[in-house]
This record gives sequence, structure tokens and C-alpha cells, in this order.
Amino acid sequence: MKLKLLAPFAVEGFVLQASRIMHAPDAYEQCWDDIADAVGDRCERVLSQRKDCRIEAVQFTHGARFSNRVGSRYREIDTHTLPRPMHMIELLTSWSEEQFRSHLAAARQACPQSCVTAQLERIEQLLIDAIQQQPPRALVRVYDHGVALFDMDLPVAAEQLNTGQGDTVDVKDALDALQQLGIALAEILIEQVNEQLLEPLLRWLRQQRELAGQYLRDFQTAAGARAERHLQQSCTMWVTRWLIMHRDDTVLDGPRGKAFRKAVVEHWLKDVAGQGRAVRECTDNPAAYSMQWLNYYFGEEACSESYPAHPASLLTPANGTQARGSDAPYEAMLIAQYYYAAFDRLQSKISRILTISVAGEGREHVSTVKADLDRAVRDATMLKVEFEENDKYYSRTVRNAVNSILKNWGLTRRLRPQIDQRIEECIQRLNELHSRAVERSSVYTDLILIAIGITGVFEVLLFLSMYGRTMSADADLAVYDRTSVFNIANWIGASSTDVILFAGSVFSIGLVLLYVFFRMSRSRV
Repeated sequence: MKLKLLAPFAVEGFVLQASRIMHAPDAYEQCWDDIADAVGDRCERVLSQRKDCRIEAVQFTHGARFSNRVGSRYREIDTHTLPRPMHMIELLTSWSEEQFRSHLAAARQACPQSCVTAQLERIEQLLIDAIQQQPPRALVRVYDHGVALFDMDLPVAAEQLNTGQGDTVDVKDALDALQQLGIALAEILIEQVNEQLLEPLLRWLRQQRELAGQYLRDFQTAAGARAERHLQQSCTMWVTRWLIMHRDDTVLDGPRGKAFRKAVVEHWLKDVAGQGRAVRECTDNPAAYSMQWLNYYFGEEACSESYPAHPASLLTPANGTQARGSDAPYEAMLIAQYYYAAFDRLQSKISRILTISVAGEGREHVSTVKADLDRAVRDATMLKVEFEENDKYYSRTVRNAVNSILKNWGLTRRLRPQIDQRIEECIQRLNELHSRAVERSSVYTDLILIAIGITGVFEVLLFLSMYGRTMSADADLAVYDRTSVFNIANWIGASSTDVILFAGSVFSIGLVLLYVFFRMSRSRV
């Protein structure tokens, strides 16, 4: 028996300019080939200095060799014909036995208190015994839109899971301990791989001008990155657990083996919809499998012996061929995990933008929020395009399995409509904020104009006062106004400065009241 851990996790600062890739694919493939040639020295010189986990192989999968096929597409109907693989980088990592022991001990301490301590210690020892025959390794695939997949196998002695006495089969506590220990272990290893291997590698890639200037960009602003890190306590999004039976498990033989298989399937799939039917199928049919939600089960004939086997065999071949035949369900799960994780990240990002825009605390400028939303909208658009485009090139069995899995998860029914709805809500909110900003700017403009008008009123009154007094003192000027009926200039010139300032103040207050009246009238429905 084998426990396979498959976990999507978030990587920061790795988003492709997909439009440029589609516009000039040859230049993009050549760029990746040049990067692949240069990254070998980088791995030996920098990444190998990390002693906790090691990189055994690095493979860039967007090179020209992938699309350099002979002849037309669909020459083999049981393999994919993708123009380029969905993942960009594959890293094969490993740990020493001593390091893995320490990680298992830390994982046991991180398990929930509901797990039986004796069972946790027992499962931990089973895993330690198993890795002595097969060194622990993991395969990490880095995808677009800041998503990576962690893939690891943990061999388990199936006969050791039964804690029942005599003919009694009891695997509940052992399976719960195995599940929780696997989840905690995956989270610890992912944090280590992300911090010690991926972050230095991606940081180096972003420093390559031919790559960062053309095909890579930061997936959001610095403020958005900080906010997302605060919202997400761990880079691990979730951990899926697979129980994969082996044909050579002696515990599966005979009536006792069927009872054991039924007990394992019944407890492992206890939260699956239609659990009764799934248990009957997986118990009676060795080729049956269940892939509904988080806990998955593969019978001993549900996949080939070599796939999904040790992660070393999962490195993408140079010609780009994928899994065949009965291995299609597992290949479909990899694809479904990536797309669901990518759409889930986009939904969280857009929800954060909407929250910031609705909060109304004034901490973020409208232009900053709008820039984050523009990036999210572009990413969502390109992800939808890639999702629909790649669907044409999957093998038929993989395509049917992907659609079935994502339909069961509610991707097209819930997640994608929520993304579209929240984008519309963000746009409406940003338009509202923009209208308020324009309205606020118009108020400021009106206030400035009122201030200028009030200043002009005082200037005119003071000028008339000075002119009236000058005219009265100048005999040459006064002779022209003796015939005037009103003689306003003389009247203003004869008034005191306080009277003139008081008159100007009254006139200015009148202007302000008139402005307020018209503003209130314009705001009414």
C-alpha cells in the first residue's frame, strides 16, 4: 500500500505574460532554453548549499523540444497534444533519513489532539522503516498564476494498519493517524522546499532581464502581496491524500483480504457523497477508484505499477508524452488540482480587493486598488482562455475525467461564476469610488473658485475706495463726476475701511449661501 500526498501551494512573484507567449512562442521557447542552460550552475552553486533538502534534478518544460513533434497532432489518441505543458519547472527533491526522521517527529507534534498518540507513534515508525528501503523524494511542479504542486509517495505496510484482534479488522485509528501525519508532514516539507529551493530559484529567474522584462511580471503590488500573506497563514492550500493498493499486498488475499479492503475503503471514504455505492464498487472491483474530495482511493488494478509510482518517473519526457490508458485518472487529477487552485487563488485575490474597496478606511488609493483589480482581471481572463484552449488537446479519457472531477468540485457551477460576480462588484465599487473622487475634486474646485471670487470682491471694493478718495482730492478728476446723479465713487471713498470690509464680508457670505443652495438643489432626485 502507498500513501500519495498531492498538495497545491502558493509561490509568489511567478506569473507569466501569457499574451506575449502566444504572440511569439518561438522566442519564448528559446528564452527558456537559454535559462535552462544557465540555471544548472545556479543550482550547484547556490541551491546545493541548503543542507536540509536537496535538488536531484531541475527540468524546464517550456523548451522548444516539447513542441518539436513529427507530423500533425493526434497521431496517438491516448496521449496529450498540448502546445506546451502547463507547468514550467519540475524539481526533484530528496531528504536524508535523519532529516526525514526529524520532520516526521515535528509532524507528529503538529497533529490534532483527537488522534490517538499510540497510533501516531506506530505509523511514524512504519514510515521510518519503509524509507530505509526507498529514500524519501518529492516532485515539485511550478505552474503559472503563482501555483505549484507538491507530489510525494509514502510506502505503508498494509498489514500493519489492522489493530483488531483475531479475525476482527479495525483500521479506523490507524487510518486517521496516517492521514493527519501525512497532512502535517506535507505542510512542513512544502514550507521548507518553498523557502530553501523555490524562492531562491524564482528570485534568480526574476533577475534575468531577458525573462523578467518580457515574460515574467509581479503578480500584484507590494501592498497586495503583504495583505495576501497576512490572510494566508501557510503557503500550502490543501493536501489531498491517496491510498493506492499494491497487487503484491498479501493482506488482500482471500476473504480476510476482502474484509480488510472493505474496512479501509469504508473508513477512508466516509465523507464522500454516495459513500455506500463507492464502497461497494471499490471493495468488489480491484480496478475501481474514487476521486471525489480530498480522500482518494485506487484499487490494486486501478493504475499501472509504474504510474503513479515513485516521483522520479513523473518527470515530463522530452517529447512531452503524458500518462496512458489506466493512468488517465491520476493525470486528470493533476490537471484538476492545478486549475482549481489557480481559480481559488484568483477568487481570494479579487475578494481581498473588494474588501479593501468596501472598507472605506482610506488606506489604499483608488489607483492602487484599480491596478490590483486590472491585474486580477487579466489573470482571470488568461486562465479561462488557457483552460478552454487546453481542453481541446487532452486525450479523451483525461478530458472526460477532468470535466467529471471539476464538475463534482463545482468549478464551473460555483467558483468561476463567483469570480465573475466579484469582478463585476469590484468594478462597480471602483466606479463608485471614482465618482466620489470626481465629486470631491469638483467640491475642492468650487471652493477654490469661491475663495478667488471672495478675494476679487474685496479687491474691487478696496480699489473703488482708493479711487473715490483719490478723485475727491484731485480737482482735475472731481470735475468730471459733479454732474453724476449717483456719485457712487465719492460715496465709497467717503466710507470708512471697516464699513467697506463689512460690506464685502456680507456679500461673500451671500455668495457662499447661494453656492450651498445650488449644490443642495443639484444633489436632490
